[in-house]
Amino acid sequence: MNIKEVEILLKQYYAGKTTLDEDQELKDFFNGDDVPEPLLAHKPLFLFLQEEKEVKLIRTDFDQRMDKTLSNSSPVAPARFSLVDWYPAIAVAASVLLIAVMFFVFQNDHNPSKNQRTAWAGTSQEIAFDETKYLLEMVSAELNTGISKIEKLNILDNALNDINKLQKFYYYQNQIINPDVIIHPSENNQ
Repeated sequence: MNIKEVEILLKQYYAGKTTLDEDQELKDFFNGDDVPEPLLAHKPLFLFLQEEKEVKLIRTDFDQRMDKTLSNSSPVAPARFSLVDWYPAIAVAASVLLIAVMFFVFQNDHNPSKNQRTAWAGTSQEIAFDETKYLLEMVSAELNTGISKIEKLNILDNALNDINKLQKFYYYQNQIINPDVIIHPSENNQ
């Protein structure tokens, strides 16, 4: 073989377009002793392929062991995302948010000026009574605003309960229409 033919075969070989006969010609050529200097860089590859062909496996039962391992293993369940799994985390986050909002609302200074509260002179018991009455009215007003916000959460909770009832309805309706198809209610959340 001349160098040009070998170079053409090498290009086809590296592109994966040679036939088995052409592969064997290249192996025979590079395993021989008369490899020209420009092509010596390719010789180690073909020597390696020849050496690996002669290597014998110590254990020949690999396929049987792999089949046995795969047949004994249980199938892996696919991961699924369900909003129901996140309800506790959502409840905690909502509680923390509610507490934070209430904290910042109470931080606002709703106290009237000191001059307005102590404009009249009275006994210490009357001042204490008026001061206590004022503070209790302020706490009552703040709690009432908090209760109105909680009522909005009750509306959301009722809506979620209605959605859950509709979901159960559709599940049982499907069971009546298609009794051969068995679908678990939690699979409908996907």
